[in-house]
Amino acid sequence: MQGHKGVVSTLLVEGQVLYSGSWDGTIRLWWRPNHSILAHLGGPSSQYLGGVRTLARSSDSGLLFAARDSGSIQVCSSSSNFKIDFP
Repeated sequence: MQGHKGVVSTLLVEGQVLYSGSWDGTIRLWWRPNHSILAHLGGPSSQYLGGVRTLARSSDSGLLFAARDSGSIQVCSSSSNFKIDFP
């Protein structure tokens, strides 16, 4: 599986979906049975948030949380993508 431009720093598996976070600042969702990309979160501006340190997902709300090198937590949902900064 190829896709990230930087080192893959974290993985999360939920059912048939594999979530990967990278030092390049992007998050990818993969369909495990055939290794296809389901979604690509982030782009050139994501690197300003810093690399992705870890990922967590709430099964209740469906939200995906990404802890960033910058000290921020990015919260992603199917309908929006917003960032919360913590000092």
